[in-house]
Amino acid sequence: MRLSVIIPTFNRPERLARCLSSLAGQRADPSLWEVVVVNDGGLDVSGTVQSVDAGFPIFLVNQENKGPASARNLGVERSRGSLLAFLDDDCMAEPDWVSMAMASACPGELIGGKVTNLLSDNVFSETSQTLIDFLYESFEGTSDMFFTTNNMCMHSEDFHRLGGFDTSFTTSAGEDREFCVRASHSGLRLRLVPGLRIGHVHELRLGSFLALHFKYGRAASTYRVSLGRNRIGGGGRPRMGFYMSMLLHPFRKGLSRPLAQSALLAASQTCTATGFLYERIVTRR
Repeated sequence: MRLSVIIPTFNRPERLARCLSSLAGQRADPSLWEVVVVNDGGLDVSGTVQSVDAGFPIFLVNQENKGPASARNLGVERSRGSLLAFLDDDCMAEPDWVSMAMASACPGELIGGKVTNLLSDNVFSETSQTLIDFLYESFEGTSDMFFTTNNMCMHSEDFHRLGGFDTSFTTSAGEDREFCVRASHSGLRLRLVPGLRIGHVHELRLGSFLALHFKYGRAASTYRVSLGRNRIGGGGRPRMGFYMSMLLHPFRKGLSRPLAQSALLAASQTCTATGFLYERIVTRR
């Protein structure tokens, strides 16, 4: 088996169905790859998985709710591919995603791809993706470079050498950044492959947008603890110029609704800082 696609899922059967449908439309030889879906203690998705009209092998693994980091590790444990590609259940892969992953991944590398927000009319979803795009651009080539785990690929030997994802991250936040920084520290090369493309369907409203970035702040505290445990120096606190560049990013890139996006980026960072302080002061992490 050449490649295994690992998909953690939790209580999103309809989104999982769309994700698997996008994989059913892949142009890659179905004998060369497989899909491992890990249900992280959520609603039964066996019917969703069985309904997929796929020529490739697809397996469903169930575990108690432990978070996506643990789910991905279990998916890798049950996989058979020499390459691992990570995808989230609210994402849709472009038709050449699997073949691009197989053609691009090299030993000693961790590759990430292009993520596009598919809810362009939703300013909250659009701004969350704008923030990720800004961080990709700002951190490329630095010790803070990272990829989101909804579009990432590497050789399984490199994954096992790293010891997998840090399961102290129990929610979908921070585990991707920690994994990538640890990978870079261990000598793996991080490389962005723009042709490795997926679409992201993450519907947000004001309340869920603010809650998401509060969660990111809490995860940032866990991230700091994890770096210390692994004796990895962090990149330091961002300077004021970093935040100014962030707020100007929607204008500089000519994005839609730049004023609204800039204001939401400012709000996101306030929530992130609040979440970080909450985790440090209230939970003492």
